[in-house]
Amino acid sequence: MKKVFLLLLLCFSIMTAVSQENNYLKVDKIDVLSSNMCVGTIILNSVNDGDFKYSYTYNESGKYLSEVVEKLVNEKWENWDSTTYTYDISGNMLSARLSYYENNQWFVSDLSTWKYDKNGNQLEQLDQYWENGKWINLERITKTYNPDGKILIDITEDWTNSDWAMKSKATNTYDENGNNTSNTKEAIVSGKFGNYLRTTYTYNGNNKLLTYTYAWWKDQWEDYARATYTYESNDKIISFSNEELKDGVWVITYKIKSVYDDNGNRVEYVNEQLRNGQWVNYYRYTWTFDGNNNATRCLYETTIDDQLVNSFQTISTYDSNGNILTRIYNSWVANQWIIDDALMGFTDSNKNYFSFTGYKFEITYKDPISVNENKYSDLFSFVSPNPSSGPITINYTLAESATTSLTITNSLGIESAMIGNGQIQLPGEYYTNYDASKLTPGVYFMTIKSGNKTETKKFEIVK
Repeated sequence: MKKVFLLLLLCFSIMTAVSQENNYLKVDKIDVLSSNMCVGTIILNSVNDGDFKYSYTYNESGKYLSEVVEKLVNEKWENWDSTTYTYDISGNMLSARLSYYENNQWFVSDLSTWKYDKNGNQLEQLDQYWENGKWINLERITKTYNPDGKILIDITEDWTNSDWAMKSKATNTYDENGNNTSNTKEAIVSGKFGNYLRTTYTYNGNNKLLTYTYAWWKDQWEDYARATYTYESNDKIISFSNEELKDGVWVITYKIKSVYDDNGNRVEYVNEQLRNGQWVNYYRYTWTFDGNNNATRCLYETTIDDQLVNSFQTISTYDSNGNILTRIYNSWVANQWIIDDALMGFTDSNKNYFSFTGYKFEITYKDPISVNENKYSDLFSFVSPNPSSGPITINYTLAESATTSLTITNSLGIESAMIGNGQIQLPGEYYTNYDASKLTPGVYFMTIKSGNKTETKKFEIVK
């Protein structure tokens, strides 16, 4: 259901300008919730996959701790999958653990973990999957940085034959203003690891990207394509042109132009291509905004027989604070709009990104929560999933360093499990996994003791 967002995100989430950076389209502004608003549940309707409900919990900094997905089956919501997250005291994500629900029990599936340096720069991402009772390595990404926190080297490795094998490597250089001046990619080509693609960048006096040039490695670097930007006085992009090197001559192959309204909202984005010596429209995005500068409609048109015709649209509604409430995706088929599945997404004010594949989503919000990025105010814990028929995750937050222990008791107060051995833990967010499938069905209590503080949470085991 979840997919990496590509071209459609232009329509779903861009509201102002775009810029080209490191070969990817970067969205400078997306749907962002009003301060402190938290997504409680999202109902997703899908033509191909059915209806789903997403439910979320958060820590005091507004970062999501868990996502539980349920599917509507025979008019009843049934567990589908769940993801739990942990963070360090600085708010950097430490882990994301995916479980799926099958045959009335939860099974762990995938795990991603991250490591950071003292400045919060991500040093490593490790992706693993669960098989035969243990975590199996899948992919690892490691990064190094310059003193300014800019990425110097980015390496991706695959786990092959019980060892890490290099998959790709990217090396960056920067100018005195911190602008990325080159990105050199190495990969396996024709069975050998070596140079593959190089991108070089230039900037204007305002440090805005002016040009980038692609070069392939063919025993030496050979340029093959480049792009150029122009800007308004307020640094908004107004045009982008792409050129290819043909017989030693640079030839413009397509151009993109942007138009903005008086409020700075981008209302039109047009791609023009050269055909038979003439510039013709290839596709066009147009946006409609309400009085609060919320994009209520995005229309995408493509060219057929030299005429722009409807292709797809999104219709969005918002509350009085500008928080998105609903979004519907339509495709133009046989001269009418029909519901259709596509990737749709948005970002909340705490930088949590939500994305779904379907034709409609509808959001309800939790009450505003206090946001404190650097301090944990008290002991806090919860168990997920709840109820459960298999492994559970106990998430907890510590406000201060203390000896910490966790116990599980049944409804009669009889201890069923002692988790951990009372180690001293620093302030921050933690999680621990426990295989609850060995417990008999019923109500249980998880008690966490940290120093002189105690908290108990109820959870249920079902079969």
